[in-house]
Formats: sequence, structure tokens, C-alpha cells
Amino acid sequence: MAAVVDANLLVALVTRDPRRPHISARFDAWDQAGESLHAPALMPYEVANALAGLVGAGLVKDAELDDAWTAVVDLLSRCTR
Repeated sequence: MAAVVDANLLVALVTRDPRRPHISARFDAWDQAGESLHAPALMPYEVANALAGLVGAGLVKDAELDDAWTAVVDLLSRCTR
């Protein structure tokens, strides 16, 4: 079976989103079940747009962006596009 990853899930995983533990648990369950993860080719742009919006709203600090983006790239490397 396969799971299609949504940009909102990735953003929640790399920020201080209160849903992060639940989403992380779901990713762990997919991994343990051997699920293949799929992400649309436009996913990096969708995530970058969401992160920019969070910075603009003051919910993510500029200093957090490097770590967030590195985590996004790592997560996307596990997905088929």
C-alpha cells in the first residue's frame, strides 16, 4: 500500500505545530508497515510557500527556517515523486 504525503503534514512535522506528535506517529506507523510514501513534484514549492506564510505571520522565526528546510528535504528524500 502507499500513502500520499500532503504539504501540511510536512510543515507540521518541521515546526512547533501542536499536531506534530500525532503526525510523527502516523509517519512511524507507515514506516513500520513498509508503506511507500509519495509526494507531488510541486511539494517543495508548497512547503516553501507555507513556511513563508508562517514566518510572515510570526509563527516561525527566521532562525528556525534552516533546520525546518533541512528536515523537509530529508523527509522528501524518502518519498517517491
